[in-house]
Amino acid sequence: MVARNDRPAEPTRLSQTAVVLAILVAVAAVIVLLGGWVFGSILLRRLNPDFAAMVPSTALSFLMAASVILVQGRGEPSRLSRRWTRLAAIVLLAVSAVDILVIIGTDSNGIDMLLWPDADVFESASMAIATATNFALTGICLWRLDRPGGSPDGVFAVAATLGLVLSGIAITGYVFDTQALYEISLFTAMALHTALFFTAVFTALLLLRPQASWVGLLAGSGGGSRSVRRMFPGVIIVPFVLCLVALEATHRGLVNANFRLSVLAIIMMVLMSAAVLYYANIQNRIERRLRAALADRELLLREVYHRVKNNLQMTTALLRLGLTETQDPAAQAIINGTIKRVESIGVVHRLLMSARVPSELTAGAFLHELCENVLSGSDLDPAINLEIHAGDDRLHVETAVTLGLLVNELLTNAAKHAFPEGGLGTIIVSFHRDNSGDGLLVVRDTGIGYNPETSQRSGGIGTTLVTGLVAQLDGKMYVSDEDGTRVSVTIPVETFEERDYVD
Repeated sequence: MVARNDRPAEPTRLSQTAVVLAILVAVAAVIVLLGGWVFGSILLRRLNPDFAAMVPSTALSFLMAASVILVQGRGEPSRLSRRWTRLAAIVLLAVSAVDILVIIGTDSNGIDMLLWPDADVFESASMAIATATNFALTGICLWRLDRPGGSPDGVFAVAATLGLVLSGIAITGYVFDTQALYEISLFTAMALHTALFFTAVFTALLLLRPQASWVGLLAGSGGGSRSVRRMFPGVIIVPFVLCLVALEATHRGLVNANFRLSVLAIIMMVLMSAAVLYYANIQNRIERRLRAALADRELLLREVYHRVKNNLQMTTALLRLGLTETQDPAAQAIINGTIKRVESIGVVHRLLMSARVPSELTAGAFLHELCENVLSGSDLDPAINLEIHAGDDRLHVETAVTLGLLVNELLTNAAKHAFPEGGLGTIIVSFHRDNSGDGLLVVRDTGIGYNPETSQRSGGIGTTLVTGLVAQLDGKMYVSDEDGTRVSVTIPVETFEERDYVD
C-alpha cells in the first residue's frame, strides 16, 4: 500500500515570481481604489492628466485576479481555493461581457456608469473595450488553471499570450504616441497603469503554468532553451529602442518619415540575420558534439560486441571439447543443442559488428546467416531444401537474440523430425511485419506433420525453451499439421517499440 502524501506541493521559483507580481498588482489596485477614488487623487487615477483613467471596476477586477494568483502560487490548491478560482473566472467573464454590451448597446459609458449613473466622472472615464477583452482572457486563463500543469494547454497559452500582446500594444502606444493610440476605439479608454497591470497579470499566469505554454520552452534546461533566453531580451528590447530612436529623430527633423522606415527595415533585417546566424552556429556546435558522442558510443558498442562474440566462441569451443569426453548419445545431443543455441547468439553479435546502426540489424541478413549456420556443420540431412523469406525489417539487438534462439529451436526440430525416412524435403522460414507493426514468424516444413501425442517434438528442453521464448516476446504461437507442420508466432508491435527505445 502506498502512503498518501497530503503535504502541499512546494512552490517553484517561477510560481514565487508570479506571487510577487500578483502582490504588486494587488497593492497597486488597492492604492488606485483608495487614493484615486475614495480620496479623489487624479494622479492615481490617470498617472497623467491627459491619460485615460483606471475605473473602480477595473481595479476591483485586478484585485480578484491577483488574489487567485496568490492562492494558486502558494502550492497545491485546496477545494476552497479551487472554488474561488472558478468563481473569479466567472465574475471576470461576466464583467467583461456586461461592459462590452453596455458600451455597444446603451448610452452608458461602460459598466461603472451603469452602476453609478449620477457620477459625472464616468462620462470621461470607463473600462475600455480592450480592458474588458483582457479581463475575458484572464477569466479564461483562471478557468484553465485547474487542468494538469505539466501538459500543454493551447487555450490557456493563446489566451495569456493574446492578453500580453494587447497590453504590449497599449504600452507601446503610450510611449510612442498617446493620441494615435486613443484614435483606435479598442484602446481609447485604456489607462497606462491598466496596461502595465495586465502585463504583470498575464506574465504571472504564464509563470504559474509554464509547461502549458511557450514559457516551458523559455524556462527549460536544454541548450535550445538557454539560447532562447539569451536572445529573447534582445528580440523584444532592440526593435522597441530602434523604433523609439527613429520616432524621436523624425520629431526633431533629423530624418524624413519615409527614410526612417527604410533605415528601420534594413537594421531589422541585419539584426534578424545576425540572430539566425547566431542560432545556426549554436546548433552546429551541438550537432558536432552529438556526432562525436554517437561515434564514441558506436565504437564502445562494437568493442563490446566483439568481446561478447569472442567469449561465445570460447564457450562453444569448451562445449565441443566436452563433447569428445562423453560417448553417451543423450549427453551428446544436449551438448550439440547447446552449442547451436550459443552460436545463434554469436550470429547476432557478428552481424552487429558490421551493421550500420550498432544496435540494429536487418531481419533478412540475420535469418539467412542464422538458418544456414543451423543446417551446416551438423548431422542434419543435407538433402533438406531451405527457403528463407525475410525483408529489411529492422531488429533491435534484444529482439534479434530472442528471435534467433526461437528460430534455432524451431528449425532444428523441423530438420530432425519432419523427414524421419530421409529423402527430399523443404523447410521454409519467413518473417515480416505488417502495416500495423506486428511481426509474424513462420517456420513450415513439407514433412510428415506434427502429432503432439506421438511426435518426438513434444516435451523436452526444446519445447520448454520455445514456450519461454514466445512468452518473452509477448507473442502467441499457433501450430498446424496441414501438408507438413506449420508453426506461426505473432509478435505484437509493442514488443518492437519497447526494445527500440531501450537505448
